[in-house]
Amino acid sequence: MTTKWNDWKSIIEGLLFAAGDEGLHVREIAEVLELDWRVVEELIEDLRETYVRDNRGLRIARVAGAYQMTTNPEHAPYFAK
Repeated sequence: MTTKWNDWKSIIEGLLFAAGDEGLHVREIAEVLELDWRVVEELIEDLRETYVRDNRGLRIARVAGAYQMTTNPEHAPYFAK
């Protein structure tokens, strides 16, 4: 992967974090990054796989057509405390 690819993923993380519960549609992210929406979907999928593979505390979910940051559902009992 190129540095630019990693930069884009980092920007997407920040955008999704800042968007909160509303999330962002892939085309909104594509507009900000000035990329084709299909490339943005690849970037998001790469991030999603990384979070799962590395057993991270965050996830990216698609809710009502928008992507948003969520917590790892396996950690729900800890968040309930």
